[in-house]
Amino acid sequence: MLKISNVYKEYKIGSESYNILQDVSLEIKQGELVAVCGHSRSGKSTLLGIMSGLDAPTKGTVNYDGVNLYQLKEGELAQFRNRNFGIIFQNYNLIQDLTAYENVEVPLLLAKKKNRKMRNPSDLLEMVGLKDKIHTKVSLLSGGEQQRVSIARALIQEACAIFADEPTGALDYENSNMIIELLAMLKKELDVLYWSLTMFQ
Repeated sequence: MLKISNVYKEYKIGSESYNILQDVSLEIKQGELVAVCGHSRSGKSTLLGIMSGLDAPTKGTVNYDGVNLYQLKEGELAQFRNRNFGIIFQNYNLIQDLTAYENVEVPLLLAKKKNRKMRNPSDLLEMVGLKDKIHTKVSLLSGGEQQRVSIARALIQEACAIFADEPTGALDYENSNMIIELLAMLKKELDVLYWSLTMFQ
């Protein structure tokens, strides 16, 4: 279970302080698919960053299965995040000079200790509908195809939790619907998705 308790996030720009999150508490249990909705600049991506170990809160705690994320040292947190979380970004965050296969493989290359649960990049790319694009450079893929590569990458180590930060924000209507349907399908079919947090505008 993921539990965030009394989380605050404040940014300072010069002499000005901006409160992005104020006293946020939330629990997400195994098997839940949760969507957080809100207008632009309401703190959705900030919340996701804090929950996924990417951005420390100003105050408050984030616990994942009894582990307090922000009591871990920086290197420990990075390894914990790589082993346990898969993250899907709005703008894909792919390495454009690498192929789809190579991008999906990146988390495995970064892992200092191999996760006992690892999937085959080719199998994942086939699962997301890219069987014929496995060895194509991602710079040659459409936006919808690149987002599917990023979904496959998020699943490579059978992460315990998947975070999706406005995964359809850079896509047109047709591709947006395809990505949402794909995420829902994967949620049903893969035990690895204990829960998923999807952020929308």
